[in-house]
Amino acid sequence: MNIGKEIEFIDFHTHRAAGTPDTVAVVNLLAGEDVPLTFKHNTLFSAGIHPWYIAAERLAEIKTELILTMAHPHVILIG
Repeated sequence: MNIGKEIEFIDFHTHRAAGTPDTVAVVNLLAGEDVPLTFKHNTLFSAGIHPWYIAAERLAEIKTELILTMAHPHVILIG
């Protein structure tokens, strides 16, 4: 991705890909979600654990899911 004059905006938390070529979108993924097989060139991803989904009995599983999600090279943020 070439961030230069053609990029005017960065949408750093969205749940859908950018609709315009002048915006870089950082699409939020939950732990365990896969990066889609196809995505627009101006799309990056964050991976995180939403507090609503944290359960003590699943904590080890959720951590593993997060590690697997963040292994993708287009995942640039962790939250």
